[in-house]
Amino acid sequence: MTQIQQLLQQRDWLLADGATGTNYFDMGLQAGDAPELWNTDHVDRVADLHRRFISAGADIVLTNTFGGTRYRLQLHG
Repeated sequence: MTQIQQLLQQRDWLLADGATGTNYFDMGLQAGDAPELWNTDHVDRVADLHRRFISAGADIVLTNTFGGTRYRLQLHG
């Protein structure tokens, strides 16, 4: 049984993270930059944000890959 399944046996809801992009801007992401590149360029910042989400009670932390497509990333070299 997965951790998510175990949690759902305890309660009927799960709490996901939120406002990843907004947090990245607060952490130094510049307008026009690809936040997906932070997954490799700023691993420490991404991991710190995920830890803060979990500390705040998140059960689920989503990946930072919304614009992680070939077309979108080609815009950033």
